[in-house]
Amino acid sequence: AAALPPCVQYLYLGHNNIGNEGARVLANLTHLKILDLHSNHIMDEGAQHIARLVSNAKKLQSLRLDTNEIGVRGICSLANALRTNTTLHTLRLNENTKSSEGYNTLKEVFESNSSLMSISYSCPGRRSLQSVLDLYRDLHRSLRDIDLLPKYWPTLLQKFQSEIDILHAVVRERPDIIGRYP
Repeated sequence: AAALPPCVQYLYLGHNNIGNEGARVLANLTHLKILDLHSNHIMDEGAQHIARLVSNAKKLQSLRLDTNEIGVRGICSLANALRTNTTLHTLRLNENTKSSEGYNTLKEVFESNSSLMSISYSCPGRRSLQSVLDLYRDLHRSLRDIDLLPKYWPTLLQKFQSEIDILHAVVRERPDIIGRYP
């Protein structure tokens, strides 16, 4: 993969079990526009390699890392890389860490990174859901898509009615941020 020609701009490797070593090799492909690495058993070490790619890539627009095994260290590395990245528009991190520390680090970046337009990040519990809702209410720029655990959406409607009421208030205040969700 490290020998891919610069004309290859889209790389879809979902469900290939590339792990941390594969992520290390891919970190040198700074010419990519889209990188999809969902479901690849990438952990903190691999996320740190991908964070290096995010820091150095000048064209990367979409990064999909959902359904991996990235913990707090990896999420924090990615968040730090996003502080200086101005090209990434879409970031998918669903079903990785369940830590509020990882979320809080990302929240700071989401608030300051104006290039991100589509964010997908798991929020496992009531407190985390509230934090995500607060974030989307407070963002001062327009997101095109919000993805709050779409496969759990019916469960969220039943289990977290008060938070869903808050989300409805957010939608009324900022209808432009909802994108594909009613």
